[in-house]
Amino acid sequence: MKIRDVTGEMTAQGFQSDAEACRWFLENGEAGDWLDDTGELMSVVVRSVFGFEVEFDNSGRVRVPEGADA
Repeated sequence: MKIRDVTGEMTAQGFQSDAEACRWFLENGEAGDWLDDTGELMSVVVRSVFGFEVEFDNSGRVRVPEGADA
């Protein structure tokens, strides 16, 4: 499983599950990152897997909401 950025470039790969990809995204992701195999935005996958909304800072980097547990 791979994650691509908004331009389509691969930013990370080798994940065995959506949860692994989500954890990477929460630590390293940016707005517009998406799963290569499904085309889903990572922020949508995080909501589906962990049940909370991802927030982004002014530069587009992921900001995990306070109290969110991943």
